Amino acid sequence: MFSTYIKHLKEKNINFKKIMKKLIKLSVLLFVLGLSSCTSPLKKSVIEPLEIKDLKSIIEKDTLFELTYKAIQNIRETKLIDDVEKAKWSDITYERVHKTVKLYSDTLVQSKYTEKIKSDWNSKYGFYLPKADSISKHWKKYEKENSLNSYVSIELFDIQTEYQRVKIGFKITPLKMPLKQVSFDYIFIDKNEKEKIKKWKRYPSLNDNTVSYNYYENISEPKVYWKIDSENQDKLEDKILEEVLGKFVFQLQLNSITKDGVRISKYDIDIPTNIERMWENENDFMYDYYRGDVIKEFINSEFVRYDRFKITKIDSIARKLDPKTIAFLELNTEKE
Repeated sequence: MFSTYIKHLKEKNINFKKIMKKLIKLSVLLFVLGLSSCTSPLKKSVIEPLEIKDLKSIIEKDTLFELTYKAIQNIRETKLIDDVEKAKWSDITYERVHKTVKLYSDTLVQSKYTEKIKSDWNSKYGFYLPKADSISKHWKKYEKENSLNSYVSIELFDIQTEYQRVKIGFKITPLKMPLKQVSFDYIFIDKNEKEKIKKWKRYPSLNDNTVSYNYYENISEPKVYWKIDSENQDKLEDKILEEVLGKFVFQLQLNSITKDGVRISKYDIDIPTNIERMWENENDFMYDYYRGDVIKEFINSEFVRYDRFKITKIDSIARKLDPKTIAFLELNTEKE
């Protein structure tokens, strides 16, 4: 079709070269206009706000950009308050800032560097972790050998209601005889209140629903002892044990025992605080935090956890890649 059109022009004696020049100029103009219309809003300078429709579109594709834009907006409104400041930072684009923010916040972006960072950390600090585990095992052995639970076993045996009074049966079994006195705290906590359960294990006396029981007679053989429990009357009245344990977690903590005339308290077993916290968070995200504290307390005070080591390395990388953008973001932390 195009060759036919050219032939037609020649037959009409029309200046072909002039027309081709005009066509080329028009093509270049359309190409430039097309490029400008397709330019991403992220290429825009941070000294100018984005249009709402563009901002909405970007955030819908990348929710992290909301954090980036708010940081930029705050800097623009509080720091870029004159033309000199605007000129100073005019070459910083939204794309540059967001790229830096993603390096700090997006694990996928960090993955380019994390293998090397992890290797460096393992070489410098990783070998301390097995040592911390060995220390933990030492204290667990110490606790087991000296714990009040090595002297007596106490189990929740049954719950009964007689004459509108709730009675709780505890099966007390002496493990080291003779025992004269046993003191313990217990509580029933709703299974959904996980934080209360965790907190009670550390501070049972701070919970108003904690019940204390002191038994002063000689304990020479396994036996069920009954206690009237008025504190939990509303929770336990006319309910069988299985029904109660279906809704509540039962917690018990020994406070003291008396053996051979000597009173032994739970406070006589002195476990380091960081060891206890490490145990309490064994299945929690805080475990590595307290294991790090154990290492710093017992092995190397200069120990750095991997998460802190990684943050420092990523920060160093970001500062090398785009120091001016880092300087721009740090305007957010400057005092007025």
